[in-house]
Amino acid sequence: PNLPPPAIKGFPKGQNEIKVQINAPANVPTGEFPLIFTGRTKFQGRDYAVNSLPVPLNLVLPFDLQVDGAPLKLAAGDKTKIKVKAVRRGGYQGPIGLMVRNLPAGVTAPAATIAQGQNEVEVEITAAATAAAGDKTDVNVLGTATAAANQQNASANFTLTVLKK
Repeated sequence: PNLPPPAIKGFPKGQNEIKVQINAPANVPTGEFPLIFTGRTKFQGRDYAVNSLPVPLNLVLPFDLQVDGAPLKLAAGDKTKIKVKAVRRGGYQGPIGLMVRNLPAGVTAPAATIAQGQNEVEVEITAAATAAAGDKTDVNVLGTATAAANQQNASANFTLTVLKK
């Protein structure tokens, strides 16, 4: 991707290295990309430019989600909890809004948030007494990085089984 170049005025006199911060817009695709730096100078009236060797730049989503307690078995009319863990990436420490998706009919879970600087939260899942028995294999948890342009990532799918009481 074409990233906006960091504003570098040059090396301070007598210095051999400089730190730069690279900010990627939220809509840049994830993956590994080569990063090349170009140095320019003027010496004895002539312009010179030198490129660095490519350095890998890994662009990642701000977090991955893992669900402990899956696969999940829940009797109609009962409640249980799952623990949702965030593996934070790229320095993101902001809140992560959570929503359990693809629940079977009659099964609910409230929205939850992994608080700023925290890495996990428990989410209660409730099966109504009228919830139909069976397996739902595509349940997952969607996370939203509310302080990083609402970037989203979902946990792996897991199975939720509703049992007859």
